[in-house]
Amino acid sequence: MRPHSPEQIVRELSLEDRERFEQFVLPHVDAAFNLARWRLRERSDAEDVTQDALLRANRFFWSFHGSDARAWLMKIARNRLAAGNNGILRRLGRRPCRPGTAPH
Repeated sequence: MRPHSPEQIVRELSLEDRERFEQFVLPHVDAAFNLARWRLRERSDAEDVTQDALLRANRFFWSFHGSDARAWLMKIARNRLAAGNNGILRRLGRRPCRPGTAPH
């Protein structure tokens, strides 16, 4: 996947949106990564999903009007995990890790 850090992704926004994105969204990057890591079991795959979720959050940040950026980012990450044939779980031919099961 494209090697974008959260900081590089944020640079693509206007100054006002950049400050809002940094304030509201970036503090929740670890939560999105942890969700992806738990579901995918592989660190590199989880990093790809997190990066993709951040890119989408950046692209559609204009549509964020809520007060819970964590829930918004987590929803984007969950959608990237399971987005039909484009979802990473389907591309990798994997099932998500279910609660109570240990990753292999």
